[in-house]
Amino acid sequence: MVAAELSRPAAAAGWLRSRPKLRAALQRNLTGWLFILPALIGFTVFYLYPTLRAVEISLTDWNLMRVPKFVGFDNYLKLIDDPRFWQSARITVAYVLYNIPLQTVLGLVLAVLMDRLSKSVALRAVVIAPYLLSNVIAALIWLWLLDPL
Repeated sequence: MVAAELSRPAAAAGWLRSRPKLRAALQRNLTGWLFILPALIGFTVFYLYPTLRAVEISLTDWNLMRVPKFVGFDNYLKLIDDPRFWQSARITVAYVLYNIPLQTVLGLVLAVLMDRLSKSVALRAVVIAPYLLSNVIAALIWLWLLDPL
């Protein structure tokens, strides 16, 4: 019993000695955490919370006019049995398999052509003008709308 009582103050003394090291480590890391904090708050507010809320809502029977009723995975079981879901899934997969490679190849071909025809300033202007023109038109419309007369 005496040995147990003697070991406790030694452990407490060790904790007191290591406390300045812990405080220094926390102060060193605090700056990093303060830099990360805005991104962490943004991630939580705009991504994590809506995702978790969407999962919660998907597990209920709710039409915004009455109190939500928890139904578990029944909504997902109905989804698996719905032929319209599988039809839309097939259309989505076909779109991804055909459209993305086509856009990638077309973009690569246009980039190679633009690189080979780099001396043609007129061709570059024709290709880049639609990207620039839409922004210029939007800016002019806002200037016109906000003009104080």
